[in-house]
Amino acid sequence: MLTLDGKRPRGLTEPLGIEEWSHAPFANDSFDSDSWRPTGEIREDARLLLLAEKFNQLATQWESETCNISSPRTIAEHPAILKIIKMGIDHKDEVIRLILNRMEYRPWFWFDALMQITDASENPVPQSLYGNMEAMTEEWLNWGKMNGYL
Repeated sequence: MLTLDGKRPRGLTEPLGIEEWSHAPFANDSFDSDSWRPTGEIREDARLLLLAEKFNQLATQWESETCNISSPRTIAEHPAILKIIKMGIDHKDEVIRLILNRMEYRPWFWFDALMQITDASENPVPQSLYGNMEAMTEEWLNWGKMNGYL
């Protein structure tokens, strides 16, 4: 095993101590030597990836378990969408982006969740379009573009 500079690492059989860890070529920019956890951009990227992964799991579950349900109320009260709404309250901008991006290629009944997460005082969908999922989706996507989410 060789390091990035082509040399055999010191103490291959023993872990690096904190003082040695801080001299690793990537330590100053990428890791916190006290906890050995990613910091800065790496930590933020990892957080966003985990959030997106959890969102996609819940969204897929919600869509698959409600695809044969005709009651909008039952669809809106499914445990998976309630968890997504909670995520959206805790991570508003990120979850709004995830929902709108998913709506672009997989329209579904995201409208109530978006209203709750955005705390929108004004629904971007006019009542005349209610019941037309394609048009309602398009209105929310336009809203997302106008508000910097897409």
